[in-house]
Amino acid sequence: MIKHAQSAPAITRTRHAQNTAHAKATKPAQTIKAALSSSLLLLGLAFPSVAVAATDIWNKDMYCLYNNSSIAFTNCGSWNYTPNTNNSSSDIFYVKSGETYREGFGTFAFTTNYTNGTLIFGNDKKEQGSGQIHLGSGGGGGHTAYLNGTFNVKEAYFTGTLTTGNNTGAGAGASLTFNANENITTQGFNANFWSNTQGATLALNSKKDITINSSTFTIDGSNSNFTAKANGKFSANGFTLSMPGTTESINANISAKEIDIKNGSLSTGTSSTAGVYSTTSFTSTGGDINFDASTTTNFKTENVIFKSTNGSINLAGTTVINSGELTTNANINFNSDKNITLGNADIKINYGSGALNMKASENLTIDKINLNFDLITAATYSHATFEGANIDIKSGNITTTPGASTSNSQIDFKSSGSINLGTTNLNIQLGTSGKGGRLNFSGASLTHTGKLIVGRDGEGTGEELLDSGIWGAVVDMSNVSGKVSLGDLYARKGTFITNSDFAAKSLYVRRTTGNPTTDINTQENSKLTIDTITIQGGGADNSGHNASLRFNQSGMKAGSSLTSKNVTLNNLATINASNIETTNIQNLVLKYDAEAYFNQLNIIDAGSIVMDVNSTINIKQSFSVDVKQSGNAVDNFGTPLLYVVNAGANMSNINIQAGTIHRFITASGGISYTFTTASGATSTFHCDGGADTLEKCTYIKNSIAIYEGDKVNPTTNTDGSIDYTAGRVDLATVGSNLGLRFEKVVDYSTIGIKALADNPDNPYDIGDIRYYIWQKGGTSRGDEYVSKIAGISTTSLRNETIEQIQNGQKVLDSNGNAVMVEVANSDIFDWMQFLSIHSKGITWTGTNIMDYDIDFFYDTATQLYNTLGQVASTERKSSMASSTRLAADIAKIQRLVKVSRSNVMDRGDTRFAEYLKSLKGKRFASNDASTSGVASDYAESSALDPAFLYKFSNRHDYNNNIWATAIGSASFVINGHGTLYGINTGYDRFIPVGESGVIVGAFGAYGYGSYTADLIKNHSHNVNAGIYSRAFIGNSELDLNIGYTIGMNNEDIHARQNVWLSALDQSYRYNTHTMNLNASYGYVFGVKNGSLVFKPAVGLGYYLMHVGGITGDSAPVSASGAGYGNPNYTFETNETAIQSPKITQNMLTLNLTLETRQYFSEGSYWFVNVGGQKDLFISSGSVTEVRFIGNGALSYKQGDMLNTHLLGTAGGEVMLGKQTFVNFALGGRAGLTYKDLNITANLGARYVF
Repeated sequence: MIKHAQSAPAITRTRHAQNTAHAKATKPAQTIKAALSSSLLLLGLAFPSVAVAATDIWNKDMYCLYNNSSIAFTNCGSWNYTPNTNNSSSDIFYVKSGETYREGFGTFAFTTNYTNGTLIFGNDKKEQGSGQIHLGSGGGGGHTAYLNGTFNVKEAYFTGTLTTGNNTGAGAGASLTFNANENITTQGFNANFWSNTQGATLALNSKKDITINSSTFTIDGSNSNFTAKANGKFSANGFTLSMPGTTESINANISAKEIDIKNGSLSTGTSSTAGVYSTTSFTSTGGDINFDASTTTNFKTENVIFKSTNGSINLAGTTVINSGELTTNANINFNSDKNITLGNADIKINYGSGALNMKASENLTIDKINLNFDLITAATYSHATFEGANIDIKSGNITTTPGASTSNSQIDFKSSGSINLGTTNLNIQLGTSGKGGRLNFSGASLTHTGKLIVGRDGEGTGEELLDSGIWGAVVDMSNVSGKVSLGDLYARKGTFITNSDFAAKSLYVRRTTGNPTTDINTQENSKLTIDTITIQGGGADNSGHNASLRFNQSGMKAGSSLTSKNVTLNNLATINASNIETTNIQNLVLKYDAEAYFNQLNIIDAGSIVMDVNSTINIKQSFSVDVKQSGNAVDNFGTPLLYVVNAGANMSNINIQAGTIHRFITASGGISYTFTTASGATSTFHCDGGADTLEKCTYIKNSIAIYEGDKVNPTTNTDGSIDYTAGRVDLATVGSNLGLRFEKVVDYSTIGIKALADNPDNPYDIGDIRYYIWQKGGTSRGDEYVSKIAGISTTSLRNETIEQIQNGQKVLDSNGNAVMVEVANSDIFDWMQFLSIHSKGITWTGTNIMDYDIDFFYDTATQLYNTLGQVASTERKSSMASSTRLAADIAKIQRLVKVSRSNVMDRGDTRFAEYLKSLKGKRFASNDASTSGVASDYAESSALDPAFLYKFSNRHDYNNNIWATAIGSASFVINGHGTLYGINTGYDRFIPVGESGVIVGAFGAYGYGSYTADLIKNHSHNVNAGIYSRAFIGNSELDLNIGYTIGMNNEDIHARQNVWLSALDQSYRYNTHTMNLNASYGYVFGVKNGSLVFKPAVGLGYYLMHVGGITGDSAPVSASGAGYGNPNYTFETNETAIQSPKITQNMLTLNLTLETRQYFSEGSYWFVNVGGQKDLFISSGSVTEVRFIGNGALSYKQGDMLNTHLLGTAGGEVMLGKQTFVNFALGGRAGLTYKDLNITANLGARYVF
């Protein structure tokens, strides 16, 4: 031990003032403050080589160490002391308490070796203490020098509190590494490292064991690191690790031969900087990793690793991992050479693509797992792999949270033995593009009693719309060699790939947009058992959002079978099991318009079928049914094997076509009945008309129950007999008012129903709508009713004598001759038939004729006829554009009246008075050939020529005019009326030419039109533009007008309130284009000095009209039932969308008019223009065809007729100022040949300059 000349002062707070010499050891009373750049610097003091039982290394040795290292002195002040950083003595080297900092900046590094000694922090002996050590404090917090210290010791013991970092949190951090040849122990130790961006590191490295007792480690700041590495065992009881998130990486690594943590709380954060990855890892090199049930974790680093070599991973507590960020991917790995056992695992992988791998060489067991892939913006797959000799996950949720991701996660379960997922819920999402999620199983067996969900787990409209992506998810069980037993399956556009031995408790197929299909693909000789299958129905309006289930899309799987207790197809749902060789169902339910397809169907265990009248069952091969005769059934009507519900009144809900069988069930390979009599005798047969099976087949017919509404349960009589007919439709009486009778059909391949005529007096066939119109009137008024409807279309009305047909056969009299009947016919019947019988059947048609009086039906047919005419009429379709053009024409007439003024007393113009004064006393020859007098001798010249006065009009003063008018119009055409309002503007200029001149102008008009006619509602935007001119030649006026009008039409047929015409409800758009060229000649006669003018005129007009094509948007209407074996089945549909081709029409008109003008002083005037317009020619292109898209043979053709119109316009103008005028006009046009009336008014202003 080296002795000093002076005893070292007792220092509890050390400060070193850099580059100062006044800090002398000869002043023991002075407190020395050693400003340390970092924290644990003071721990790196050198000591004398003489062994002492316990040496405090916080005092002079520490001070001198810093002094020597920082300022490079050869000795330590007046002590003449050089610290020794290598001390091999077996002493205890301790720091009990102290607080220090280092002035300045930069990094101070040291290494101290106590290779045979024991290092103690927080006490002076190896006992729990309360010492407090703070490195980097003091100095006002402004110093940020960093400490990098390494301690090489025999063993280390930590207690009390160790803190690093300055007062402001801006620096003075530390990186401390403790390397021990033997054990490292903490007892009641609290380490708190923080240094902002400098990085804080605490490393505990032991060649033997590390023991943590009741200790807390908080490592904060960017690039923080905590390392605990033991060649022996790492054991902890009451171990708390906290590493909050920062802007840089965080790394926590514990490695030992064996790891055992009790009562722990471990938390690591993540970086907030893009692309920076952090890691949390636990590695055992030769034993187990054990966390007891009281130990919890919360890891947010991108990399989380648990790896056990030759041992197991047992995390009995709650393990929370929340990993991955927007720009970083999660990588979570559990890898064990033996078992992995987790208590409660809560794992979330965020944003980017991530990977979770749990691989156990032996068993993988999880009590509860919550795994969520939160793929908000990921464009690549994330995946999870669970692998073990046996996998046992008892409960929890494994799911993905979909967002804007274009693909989804893949989850794999790989086992050489069993996979048991208990009640764990699995949820795999669809993909918006690319790929959906995927769930793969590989093992000896698979057992799952929870939910397995494909797509969003919800049934609202939002989920349905969001799940309308084109890529479904896949669940693949084909690599499970043994039994697959699942719980409840929910799917929205997914694919299940099964193995050969598959069973599920239930399957619920959810709907979405675009009629999605959920697929189940099996293997050859596979046995599928799904206790309950439910397919969700269509939306509230039975359209748009539907669902279907399909088996083996790629084709038939030989030897495959499907067995189910209950299968329910809701509205519009479809099941296609035609590629399953045999389907066994106990109870099958089909609701409205549902469809079922099978290869071979067996109804088992005395089950039954309940089906809506508009649903169908189609079987490619055979259909087998067990029928057990009841010994106590009333009238031999046994337990129904087929319930047909919602037939409606008079069977009106069944789409029965004349002469055909409406098939409920069709089996191309035949229907086989296994019949057990009341006495127990059993036989199997087909109902093919054989006498030996007639009685049994009658019993089977009686076992087909048809109900007007829902099915009704049988009743038991007092004698014990059962009445299975309760609530059934009585086919013996139903339909009699329609003139129909119904028969059930049970033959070799069909179960269905057909309708036959039951009124021999009715001259029409039941497939003809006239049959039911006649039936409504009966023998007394039937012909009257038919004729009344036929008379709606007078152009197509015709009387015919035909052979009477009923039920497809000629009706013969007693002599065998065909019965001839007189009937009324018209095209209107063809249109009505298409909308009724063709699309809805004869029972609906007959019932709805009987339910309404004949006047309603007459009005309905009239509305249809009128609507077809409206759609066909080029003139009607361009009527709003014509109204706009007429309003513009009225404004032009009014304008030309003004500029044609010959009255010289306009605005007190003095030019004419001055001219007369200059002629005073002069005599001139008369320009009147009828007299030889002198014109100036007459007080009033009766022959004064108006042309002579034109040159004195004020149009010579102001040649430019701009004008604008507001327009309003009402029009009335055949069966319709419309309104239009808008604006009309123009500019013209007078160009003097000698004593006459020419007016040239341009105009533009806009009108918004509304039109209503029967079922039609139209809204249009109309624009008219053109040029006009008038030339003055003496008393003559020559007019020329060229214009173009476009009408942009949005049109609707509103028919939904009428049951007969509701199928016509639709919308469409079309444009009309009209070019016009008009020329006229008029001669002006004037009286009263030209203030009153009469002008007769004659003109021609040419119109080129083009109307765009129309295609409506109505929904398709099925013309016949679909199904295998149905000869009328077609994949084509019949649509009631109105279609009319584009058309171009040429028209030539003749105009004759008489115009009267009265001019007043101060620029005012009025005028009246009356006349007529005669259509001289309309091109053949005016014949427009209207038809339904679904029926090319049915069409309506109409050509616009020539018309003669009366024309009238009146208006005037009032002067408001020297250059401003207000004008108004009212005009009209009335058709004489057919109704075409238009009344237009305008109010406007004009400005001259």
